[in-house]
Amino acid sequence: MEKILAALTLCALAAGCVTPPTWDQLAAADYGSYPSDYEQIIKGYMQFVLKDPESARFQFLNTPKSGWRSFGEIKFGYVVCAHINAKNSYGGYVGNRMSYFMLKNGRVIDAVHGSEQYGEAVVSNLCKNFIGSST
Repeated sequence: MEKILAALTLCALAAGCVTPPTWDQLAAADYGSYPSDYEQIIKGYMQFVLKDPESARFQFLNTPKSGWRSFGEIKFGYVVCAHINAKNSYGGYVGNRMSYFMLKNGRVIDAVHGSEQYGEAVVSNLCKNFIGSST
């Protein structure tokens, strides 16, 4: 229960800090080139994040969709969300964890992974406008 409360508090704080882009910024936004090879880009990125990347099972929840994220600076790119299940240090699968990726010009420029530290609620909130959508 404490973890859920902490995650919801973090979501509320994060939402309060977000400054959306202006119309001028949106009009001038550079999202980069469309990442048709997004699955390979994300899997390559996760090679350096996961403890056992060879064990990773990916379920991509959407195709890349243009978007923005503001946490300090405003970033523009293509957003992809995925469930990732991989083995931990003990050799057991941890279960599906949702991850948010922003890609621009063939690389990951922003990523947030659901974990005990951040909570699935934070990542779900980031992904809610992109899941079930196409470009």
